[in-house]
Amino acid sequence: MDNKEYILQNYDKYGLLNRQNKPITRRDMLDLLNILESQNETLDSFHDAAFNSYTEFMDIYREDSFADDLDTYHAILRKYSFFTVNEFIDYILETMQEENGPEFIYELTYDLYGDLELFRTSDGYVLKCNI
Repeated sequence: MDNKEYILQNYDKYGLLNRQNKPITRRDMLDLLNILESQNETLDSFHDAAFNSYTEFMDIYREDSFADDLDTYHAILRKYSFFTVNEFIDYILETMQEENGPEFIYELTYDLYGDLELFRTSDGYVLKCNI
Protein backbone atom coordinates (compact mmCIF):
# COMPACT_ATOMS: atom_id res chain seq x y z
CA MET A 1 0.00 0.00 0.00
CA ASP A 2 1.39 3.39 -0.92
CA ASN A 3 1.37 6.48 1.27
CA LYS A 4 -1.59 8.09 -0.51
CA GLU A 5 -3.77 5.01 -0.13
CA TYR A 6 -2.84 4.76 3.56
CA ILE A 7 -3.82 8.41 4.11
CA LEU A 8 -7.10 7.91 2.24
CA GLN A 9 -7.90 4.83 4.34
CA ASN A 10 -7.24 6.82 7.51
CA TYR A 11 -8.71 10.17 6.42
CA ASP A 12 -10.90 10.37 9.52
CA LYS A 13 -7.94 10.32 11.91
CA TYR A 14 -6.59 13.73 10.85
CA GLY A 15 -9.18 15.77 12.74
CA LEU A 16 -10.12 18.01 9.82
CA LEU A 17 -13.61 19.49 9.54
CA ASN A 18 -15.43 20.67 6.43
CA ARG A 19 -17.15 24.05 6.03
CA GLN A 20 -20.23 22.70 7.82
CA ASN A 21 -18.03 21.84 10.82
CA LYS A 22 -18.41 18.08 10.20
CA PRO A 23 -15.55 15.59 9.81
CA ILE A 24 -14.13 15.51 6.30
CA THR A 25 -14.90 12.62 3.98
CA ARG A 26 -12.51 10.38 2.11
CA ARG A 27 -13.25 12.51 -0.97
CA ASP A 28 -12.34 15.69 0.94
CA MET A 29 -8.98 14.12 1.79
CA LEU A 30 -8.49 13.13 -1.86
CA ASP A 31 -9.16 16.76 -2.81
CA LEU A 32 -6.60 17.99 -0.27
CA LEU A 33 -3.94 15.51 -1.38
CA ASN A 34 -4.35 16.51 -5.02
CA ILE A 35 -4.27 20.19 -4.20
CA LEU A 36 -1.06 19.65 -2.22
CA GLU A 37 0.38 17.59 -5.08
CA SER A 38 -0.38 20.39 -7.55
CA GLN A 39 1.90 22.68 -5.56
CA ASN A 40 4.61 20.07 -4.85
CA GLU A 41 3.57 19.91 -1.21
CA THR A 42 2.78 16.97 1.06
CA LEU A 43 0.67 16.32 4.12
CA ASP A 44 3.87 16.80 6.16
CA SER A 45 4.50 20.26 4.74
CA PHE A 46 0.79 21.01 5.25
CA HIS A 47 1.20 20.20 8.97
CA ASP A 48 4.37 22.31 9.10
CA ALA A 49 2.46 25.46 8.09
CA ALA A 50 0.80 25.74 11.50
CA PHE A 51 3.37 23.82 13.55
CA ASN A 52 6.17 26.15 12.43
CA SER A 53 3.99 29.31 12.50
CA TYR A 54 4.25 30.03 8.76
CA THR A 55 2.67 33.22 7.48
CA GLU A 56 2.90 31.98 3.87
CA PHE A 57 2.05 28.58 2.43
CA MET A 58 1.12 27.66 -1.14
CA ASP A 59 0.84 31.33 -2.15
CA ILE A 60 -1.52 32.01 0.74
CA TYR A 61 -0.25 34.96 2.74
CA ARG A 62 -1.36 35.78 6.28
CA GLU A 63 -0.64 38.63 8.69
CA ASP A 64 -0.69 36.10 11.51
CA SER A 65 0.57 32.54 11.21
CA PHE A 66 -1.72 29.62 10.47
CA ALA A 67 -3.35 28.65 13.77
CA ASP A 68 -3.64 24.91 13.17
CA ASP A 69 -4.23 22.31 10.46
CA LEU A 70 -7.91 23.22 10.26
CA ASP A 71 -7.08 26.89 9.66
CA THR A 72 -4.58 25.90 6.96
CA TYR A 73 -7.08 23.49 5.39
CA HIS A 74 -9.81 26.11 5.06
CA ALA A 75 -7.36 28.70 3.70
CA ILE A 76 -6.32 26.19 1.01
CA LEU A 77 -9.94 25.48 0.04
CA ARG A 78 -10.60 29.19 -0.47
CA LYS A 79 -7.84 29.34 -3.10
CA TYR A 80 -7.81 25.87 -4.70
CA SER A 81 -10.40 23.47 -6.15
CA PHE A 82 -9.88 19.87 -7.20
CA PHE A 83 -11.80 18.16 -10.02
CA THR A 84 -11.61 14.53 -11.05
CA VAL A 85 -11.16 14.11 -14.81
CA ASN A 86 -14.91 13.58 -15.33
CA GLU A 87 -15.81 16.52 -13.08
CA PHE A 88 -13.38 18.70 -15.01
CA ILE A 89 -14.95 17.67 -18.31
CA ASP A 90 -18.37 18.62 -16.88
CA TYR A 91 -16.93 21.94 -15.66
CA ILE A 92 -15.54 22.68 -19.12
CA LEU A 93 -18.80 21.76 -20.82
CA GLU A 94 -20.81 23.97 -18.46
CA THR A 95 -18.34 26.83 -18.89
CA MET A 96 -18.53 26.53 -22.68
CA GLN A 97 -22.27 27.28 -22.46
CA GLU A 98 -21.59 30.69 -20.89
CA GLU A 99 -21.24 33.82 -23.00
CA ASN A 100 -17.45 34.08 -22.70
CA GLY A 101 -16.97 30.35 -22.15
CA PRO A 102 -14.89 29.52 -25.24
CA GLU A 103 -12.60 32.52 -24.68
CA PHE A 104 -12.22 31.63 -20.99
CA ILE A 105 -11.24 28.05 -21.85
CA TYR A 106 -8.75 29.29 -24.45
CA GLU A 107 -7.15 31.71 -21.96
CA LEU A 108 -7.04 29.06 -19.23
CA THR A 109 -5.53 26.49 -21.59
CA TYR A 110 -2.79 28.82 -22.76
CA ASP A 111 -2.15 30.36 -19.32
CA LEU A 112 -3.39 33.76 -20.47
CA TYR A 113 -5.97 34.15 -17.75
CA GLY A 114 -4.01 35.59 -14.83
CA ASP A 115 -6.71 35.04 -12.22
CA LEU A 116 -6.73 31.25 -12.55
CA GLU A 117 -4.09 28.57 -13.00
CA LEU A 118 -4.69 24.97 -13.96
CA PHE A 119 -2.57 22.04 -12.75
CA ARG A 120 -2.71 18.37 -13.73
CA THR A 121 -2.45 15.90 -10.84
CA SER A 122 -2.42 12.12 -10.60
CA ASP A 123 -6.20 12.05 -10.03
CA GLY A 124 -7.47 15.02 -12.04
CA TYR A 125 -7.04 18.79 -12.16
CA VAL A 126 -6.57 21.58 -9.65
CA LEU A 127 -7.73 25.11 -10.31
CA LYS A 128 -5.94 27.85 -8.36
CA CYS A 129 -7.56 31.25 -7.93
CA ASN A 130 -4.96 34.04 -7.90
CA ILE A 131 -7.22 36.88 -6.76
